[in-house]
Amino acid sequence: MAEDTSAGLVGFGLATRPGSGLVGDPPGAPVIGLLAVAPGAQGRGLGANLLVALTNELALRGHVQSVLHVLADHHTAVHLYEKMGWRPLGEPFLHSLLRRPSQAYVRDLHDLGAR
Repeated sequence: MAEDTSAGLVGFGLATRPGSGLVGDPPGAPVIGLLAVAPGAQGRGLGANLLVALTNELALRGHVQSVLHVLADHHTAVHLYEKMGWRPLGEPFLHSLLRRPSQAYVRDLHDLGAR
């Protein structure tokens, strides 16, 4: 979670157990299912900080990879993930509810646990 002393909770991330994502996800990879920053708190690096905290925690828990799914036209998120070492996994697919192009991304965590 990310908190601001005056605004309260301004961001959070959620990872779920391996196997809780899509059929094509790596079988042992936890899924980062939510990463959210309040609109008024965006642009300050909170999303990156939350993602680092999540991936470090997953690595410390012994996971070697994580996966997430992003709307392909959410260019800010795609740029953040790619800048932080996430790489596309498989072919784009339609989001099951929004019917918009989406992409799975995977991140190796083996280099994070010792931080």
